[in-house]
Amino acid sequence: MKLLPTYIFYFLTLIFCFSAAPFLSQAQQSGFIHGVVVDSITGEPVSFASVQLENTTIGTATDIDGYFSIRYLPGNRKIIISSIGFETKTETLPERIGTGEIIRIRLNPSTIGLAEVVVRPDKPRYSRKNNPAVELMKQVIANKEQNRIKNIPGIEYEQYEKLTLYWDNFKLENRLLKKNFGFIENHLDTSIFTGKQVLTLSMREMLTNVRTDNISGGLKKNIIARRSEGVEETFNDGSMDVFLEQVFREVDIYDDNIDVLLNQFVSPTSSALATLYYKFFIQDTLTIDNIRCVNVAFFPFNPESYSFNGNLYIAIDNNFAIKRADLSIPRNMNINFLENLRVIQHFNLQENGLWTKEKENVYTNFAMSDFLTKVYAHQVRSYRYIENGKMDYPEKTDEAFWQDHRHVALKRVESDLPKLMDELQDVPMYRRFEKFLEIIITGYIKTSNERQSKSKIDIGQVWTFYGNNPIEGQRLRLGAMTTAHFHSRIFLSGYGAYGFKDQKWKYSATAGYSFVKKQNYWQEFPRNDLSFTTEYDLYSLGMQMNDALKDNLFVALGTAGISNRSYQNRYKLAYTVDWMSGLGVSAWWKHTKDTPAGALEYRLQVNENELIDISGFTLSKVGGEISFAPGMQDYGANRGGRNAKINFINDNIQLKLMHEYAYRGFSGGDYAYHQSQATVSDRFWLSSFGHIDGYVSAGKVWNQVPFPMLASPEVNPSVFMEKNRFHLIQPFEFVSDEYIALHTSYFLKGWILNRIPLIKKLQLREVVTFSGYYGNLTDKNNPAKTYGLFLFPRSAHPMNGDIYMEGSVGIENIFKVFRVDYYRRFTHLDLPGAKKQGIKIGFRFAF
Repeated sequence: MKLLPTYIFYFLTLIFCFSAAPFLSQAQQSGFIHGVVVDSITGEPVSFASVQLENTTIGTATDIDGYFSIRYLPGNRKIIISSIGFETKTETLPERIGTGEIIRIRLNPSTIGLAEVVVRPDKPRYSRKNNPAVELMKQVIANKEQNRIKNIPGIEYEQYEKLTLYWDNFKLENRLLKKNFGFIENHLDTSIFTGKQVLTLSMREMLTNVRTDNISGGLKKNIIARRSEGVEETFNDGSMDVFLEQVFREVDIYDDNIDVLLNQFVSPTSSALATLYYKFFIQDTLTIDNIRCVNVAFFPFNPESYSFNGNLYIAIDNNFAIKRADLSIPRNMNINFLENLRVIQHFNLQENGLWTKEKENVYTNFAMSDFLTKVYAHQVRSYRYIENGKMDYPEKTDEAFWQDHRHVALKRVESDLPKLMDELQDVPMYRRFEKFLEIIITGYIKTSNERQSKSKIDIGQVWTFYGNNPIEGQRLRLGAMTTAHFHSRIFLSGYGAYGFKDQKWKYSATAGYSFVKKQNYWQEFPRNDLSFTTEYDLYSLGMQMNDALKDNLFVALGTAGISNRSYQNRYKLAYTVDWMSGLGVSAWWKHTKDTPAGALEYRLQVNENELIDISGFTLSKVGGEISFAPGMQDYGANRGGRNAKINFINDNIQLKLMHEYAYRGFSGGDYAYHQSQATVSDRFWLSSFGHIDGYVSAGKVWNQVPFPMLASPEVNPSVFMEKNRFHLIQPFEFVSDEYIALHTSYFLKGWILNRIPLIKKLQLREVVTFSGYYGNLTDKNNPAKTYGLFLFPRSAHPMNGDIYMEGSVGIENIFKVFRVDYYRRFTHLDLPGAKKQGIKIGFRFAF
């Protein structure tokens, strides 16, 4: 099972734990209206009707079921509702609206009087042909490249971003909680969706200098300053910042596919799909900032696909540019944890004829389920364009800096957030709850009670404290690591473990020196460090996994029966350096003494009649790796180092090249060794049809070596899924010295199940996987053909240019988090003990 990333775990824990808290309740204020528009005669919903606040540009449209939500202004309670085939109606909203109340508005059909006979005209059927709205959108699409600011060379601007998270629908009711948390009532705000009270959770700001790149045609961004404050700062190692930045990515209305909530939505201006995916209707003509605009409403043909509802205000006299965009999601879309989303963008026409973005607001409501209170988020982006020269910024980014450079003034509740955090820390109940969350989320126990990562030594990971296997029996392990608060350049880490059956101590100890000062952890990006590790522990043959997974309790549940293991005494000297360009380099020396244990034996075939039992062997090698991951998102404070660099959208290729070399006698090594390996991975988006994740690995062992040094498929015998692993192959079931491995997963995002009545209400999603392995064992490493080699274990089968294949079909999004796959082996079915099929369980948190 892949460990749940900190950023997602925290975000969902935030939604679940606090939204279910007993002191949350229902409270509403005025300012927002929810309604439904119906036919006054038949009572049927009126789809795609225009709803406009009188004498303003505030407007929306009803969805496929006739529902709408619109904000009204103090003193202006009149809305205008219009739709083709109906009379336009002006409705005055009531002064008081009850909690959860939906206003029902009835539209009268347009009539044709013939004496006393009233005839209702047929509702026109939608057609793309001879549709003025479609023709207008084709003009928008044809001109969109010249209206995009990033396609104009020499443009420079300052971009300010502010993201605030709230607990929605908040009120203290319990007497005990009100006694301890009564001060919270001084920190409440109002939600744009519901008009209800919300409590400010956290706020983060970022100021960026942006320039258009004449060479790449894209944008070059330089982050000038960023700051954050809120409840998550105790266990935010930087991953939360990046996660939220990616969830609330800037929307480019002119993109063919728009990245929202780590998914891709078909844009209403998509060059290929817009007119096929959406219905377009001209609503009216109006003037915005002295620019004549046509309001075009759009709705997807299939409201369950990854698409938007909304309105585009098109400047028909100015190159068909978009003056304003108002996007929301259909009610029936299969998106997890999301109740509402609205994106509002404003554009300005400059004196030189260029269209520039002025402001962007994103409003969202998240909830784990219908009966839990929501988390409300508001993201604002503001833009200031630099006409002459460059902006100069001071090195110190204190509060005075933000007051001078902040585009949007902070609300009182945002300015008071540090005060709220201090007040919460004074409540023992809150401190205990925060400590519990910190341990669950990070997997470490800090030895300091101070907030914001002030601990000098962290104990963990807690998931590795206990294990069980046939060699050691019950196993206990305790580990710890120092942080930058102990020393900003020198770092120590390690663990001790004891097996009660083999009665042996195991250990690992690492000392590292960083050539750059660290904020919190040694492996935080970027790295430029030297380290030395000494280790003695038990390893499984054919099981390659990092330290975070090796003793993980959940992984151990599926590997406890593996008896082909060996004790390994390891030494490693390594140098690692990262560059901001996405390039990383590692070089190392490894010295390993390997002793077989359990059912594993090393038996040397000297000749046809002579076998020698070998007590172990020593391998000493040097190696290096180059990794290149353009576009990968890095963050500074994470324990995981380069492995924690995140590409949430995964739309950039990732490459790795590795080679290891040893010669006999070097540092006491018994064998020469040459191995090369290359891996490449990428994600291929299919617009709203989902995406395909692909991974290819190829390697070769160039010389004659004992079988523990040969290649074997990376497997996962656990009941839990693990990415880029074979799930029906036993450890070291196949052996080769040259191979190519392929893993593909197609996430259909409910593209099929969303179209099946009743089933679609479950919001399940389909997953299809395929994995293949080509392997070949040359004669020089085959003990059946060459003497002087270790005999293979009985369970190992040499590959002779054949291909192993397996695949699965699965359902994910079960209760929003679970995934179950049925795996089937397609080849090598006649091997003794071959596992032909199986069920694997996964946990995947996704929007």
